[in-house]
Amino acid sequence: MRYAGPSLQARGDGVSSRRGEARAPSQVRIGVLSTVEGLLMPEVLCRLHQRHEALVISVVTGVSAQLLGQLRLGELELVVGRMTDSPQIQGLSFEHLYSESMSLVVRPRHPLLATTPVERGQVERYPLVLPPAGTTIRQHADSLFVQCGIQMPAQRLETLSLALSRRYLLGSDAVWVAPRDAVLLDLRRGELVELDLGVREPGGSVGICRNAALPQSLPGQWVCEVLREVAGQYREGSYP
Repeated sequence: MRYAGPSLQARGDGVSSRRGEARAPSQVRIGVLSTVEGLLMPEVLCRLHQRHEALVISVVTGVSAQLLGQLRLGELELVVGRMTDSPQIQGLSFEHLYSESMSLVVRPRHPLLATTPVERGQVERYPLVLPPAGTTIRQHADSLFVQCGIQMPAQRLETLSLALSRRYLLGSDAVWVAPRDAVLLDLRRGELVELDLGVREPGGSVGICRNAALPQSLPGQWVCEVLREVAGQYREGSYP
């Protein structure tokens, strides 16, 4: 059933297309974690809509445990984001796309930028923005601080909201422990600056999580194909 289901679905979609039913909207519902929603997914969605004139894509965002729970129940066809070691991943398949590191970023003209490399002990003096405890990305943030021998500041903002983190950072002297994907464009535009700590946390694996027990629809296959395409260009440095 695992292999026959997708084959029969593809065959049915092909027959419908030949009968002139291709203009009927195809639909796919996917989950997207915050680590990829700002850089990878907009390009993926643009390419999908350029290639398929009648495609409805529903994107659900949230925390990993929530999205994987919906995937297990069949409410989502796939989830795109950072690999988790949560029990929720058991029984699901994961396809690696690329690895994503963590970065410490600040606003331009931040006091910490006065010295290069940054005096690690000085980082503790400023408010910290980082993911909530218990999330996979928080584990990588904690690992980076351990490697650098930096104590967690008493003043912290814990959130997965990229928009909130960015706005708070620009209006304060806070330091943001962010997925590099989430701030790459800001760094290139000079709107944020990365702190040079002399070490980089390797981060985690970003990829596609699916419920292998359920057949994959043709629109779901389209999404996976374009995800692999854009991720390949990202790894090679040709995107963005």
